[in-house]
Parts: sequence; structure tokens; C-alpha cells
Amino acid sequence: MKIYNIHCSLETEIQNNTILIVQFGKASCRPCESIWQRLEKWQEHHPIECLYLSVDDYPEIASQMGILSVPTIRVYVNGQMTIQKSGYFSLDLIFEKIEKYIEILQK
Repeated sequence: MKIYNIHCSLETEIQNNTILIVQFGKASCRPCESIWQRLEKWQEHHPIECLYLSVDDYPEIASQMGILSVPTIRVYVNGQMTIQKSGYFSLDLIFEKIEKYIEILQK
């Protein structure tokens, strides 16, 4: 998983990837850590870019994007946000939806 930093442009990442998963989290969030690990494991078998953005390090970006709580997952397909889930959610359901997008885009 790629970690967002000051040299990275979130908009560029969104536009340059057919499918991009962005995880907003913070160091003190145990569910965020668990999601990170599951995303990395899932990413081993799927050609999808994942990006982690720390709301501790970049609160202004999180605020501008309307991120009010962590963990939050956003999925972008062809530059458009298609999925956003915050708090308690099923990562498996998100994976299923992304896999359907992958199937559609490969046709």
C-alpha cells in the first residue's frame, strides 16, 4: 500500500488509476490498522492501487474531502468516487463490489 505524503497529489492518484482505494486513518485507530493489513493482503491478488492517508498528518486534506471519522474507505473508478464507507462496515462487501468493477472494466 502506498502512503500519502506531501510529494503525492491525491487528485493525480485518483486520475492516474482506473481503480483506486483510499483509506483514511490514524495511528491510534485499531480498526484502521486491521483494514490496512486486509487491504495489503487483498492487493497481493488484485491489480488495484491502494493509498493510505493519515488524518493525523494531513487533517486539512481530510477536512476538505469531508472525512469526519476514521476508518473511512473511498473507492474511485475512472476518477469518480463510487464507494465511501466510514466507521463500522464490511470490507468483504467492498471487495466484492470492486471485483465486479474489475470484471466490467476488463470486458
